[in-house]
Amino acid sequence: MAKKMKFPLEMANGIRVRSLEELQNQFSLERVLAYYADGRLVTWLTDRYLYDIAGQIEKLDRKDIDFTQKLCEILGVKYQTAYANISLEKVENKNRRILKLKEYTEDNAILENVDNVAFSQEELNERLNEGKKLIYLCGDRFEIPLSKTGIDYIGINMPTAVIPSKEEIEFDTLRIKFKGIEFDDQYKKVMMPDIEKAKNLYWSGEYTEARNMFEKLAEKENAEAMLFIGLCYKFGKGVDSDEKKAFEWYLKSAEAGNPDAMNKTAICYLNGEGVTRNDHTAVEWYKKAAEAGEMYAMFNLASLYKEIKGAEPVGGLVRNNDKALHWYEKSAEKGFSKAMGETARSYLKKHDWEKALYWAEKGVEKDDYNAISVQIMSWARIGEYGRIVHFLEQRAENGDVSAALTLSDIYLQNNEYEKYYSGKKSRVALIKAAEQGSLTACIRLTGPEDEGNYWKNKGEELRAKGVDVNAYKFYPMYYQDWKI
Repeated sequence: MAKKMKFPLEMANGIRVRSLEELQNQFSLERVLAYYADGRLVTWLTDRYLYDIAGQIEKLDRKDIDFTQKLCEILGVKYQTAYANISLEKVENKNRRILKLKEYTEDNAILENVDNVAFSQEELNERLNEGKKLIYLCGDRFEIPLSKTGIDYIGINMPTAVIPSKEEIEFDTLRIKFKGIEFDDQYKKVMMPDIEKAKNLYWSGEYTEARNMFEKLAEKENAEAMLFIGLCYKFGKGVDSDEKKAFEWYLKSAEAGNPDAMNKTAICYLNGEGVTRNDHTAVEWYKKAAEAGEMYAMFNLASLYKEIKGAEPVGGLVRNNDKALHWYEKSAEKGFSKAMGETARSYLKKHDWEKALYWAEKGVEKDDYNAISVQIMSWARIGEYGRIVHFLEQRAENGDVSAALTLSDIYLQNNEYEKYYSGKKSRVALIKAAEQGSLTACIRLTGPEDEGNYWKNKGEELRAKGVDVNAYKFYPMYYQDWKI
């Protein structure tokens, strides 16, 4: 018989205790109460054959006013007056808060400071009245009382900070700092007219004037302005292109809490753009951006988790398809079309057809290749080949080159699609694809019927322009066709 493993209990100082004597010497009432609450204390005692002590603890009345004192006595620990402020109810409440917090972040630094977290306006007021100078905000909206100075507010899930003022506030003077939050729309109107004007100049091509405005705003810790300065250097808009300076501004913006900049910072670290490549740091920034709700970062993080044959782990991440699916779906929920297709494909791999089709239908509306492929495979799986043909014909009419290419093959099949056989329709579909720039279609049209070598010459023109023969992919026609 295999020997049963006796798990240790970890005390507040991080020391693991394996015997009653060690527990007594390293005693932490708060940790012991937590282990009592989840049943591990009794299990730990019985594993060590301390049945009498375990039995006494099981008989304790958790509602007894002297509960903690009696628990200490049973465990042979001297009760201290400092324990008076620690109760089972408080410990259980703290554990519930930690579990709730884990829905948003895995950052141990935050989890260990759960007493500094506010999940609601009421809790924010409580933290402020407790004199907390560092407060984590995890919720939708929080009104920030400007009478409380010297506070650092850090958003966990990119909450909205409501600033009750019709004038721009000098937060530096009040020693109030924000990170990972978004201001409410009303205060944005007060604070952001210059950033909107600068952005309009940027998108209108007035890059030099826009950059000058961005730089002034950046001096006021405007994270979005910092991001746009990075874009100016990245793409050489109003300045010489400089990847190093682009990265530096992305990083400043990211550190100031801009999720888009966090994603771009991660990309720079991953690709070594403007900074020495560092996969671990890239992953850290992807996680921060994803946790802040940036849909492209969610997608990028999912792609790093995705299990690919022969692919090495990146930045210490263990490839895991379940984690990949989690972030693909999060990104899809934000509206990213490629994520919808990957989510549909991931559920297909798990044979969850209901969810696969849900996301496929969403992705089809946005013309995502993977979503369309899952949709087609769902019909092929149950033999609805006519529905596939009709679907592809509609898409081809609306300019989908991949649909036209796929139809050109379907019209020549002698099996499940036999009733749709038509050499003429196949050629018409190829012409439709070739006219829209498909090199594959041009190659297939080259031959005896190519009068004056029209399609051959068209293909050579496309090659000269650097068009890839695989620029447009075929959709799968049969359930077994697609390598999921």
